[in-house]
Amino acid sequence: MGIITTDFREIRDYLPGDPYRSINWKATARRAVQYRDSFPKVNEFEREGKKIVWIFLDKSAEMSLGPMIKNPFEYAIQAAAGLARFYLERDCKVGLCIYSARGAEKIVFPDVGGRQYYK
Repeated sequence: MGIITTDFREIRDYLPGDPYRSINWKATARRAVQYRDSFPKVNEFEREGKKIVWIFLDKSAEMSLGPMIKNPFEYAIQAAAGLARFYLERDCKVGLCIYSARGAEKIVFPDVGGRQYYK
């Protein structure tokens, strides 16, 4: 499925439910004259694939300053969870990378669905 892009794909027969603004009137008239084809023609455009969203969490020492419950890292976790839920509900693939000065500490590779939220 995916979002419709502006990249032209083909001209095809009109199907019930297609928006009228997608009818290619010139192609419809040309086909009607050449082939006695009475079906309207519509422009078909490419659809974008599912989006992949990466969320990066900084786990450096500075992010752990303050009380255990109200430190910047805990707020970052809450924000990351909100972003993950938002994109997973829209069928996007979501991945997570938690990093510090030592490099990547945990990587959850992109996937879709409710289980991905709890990884």
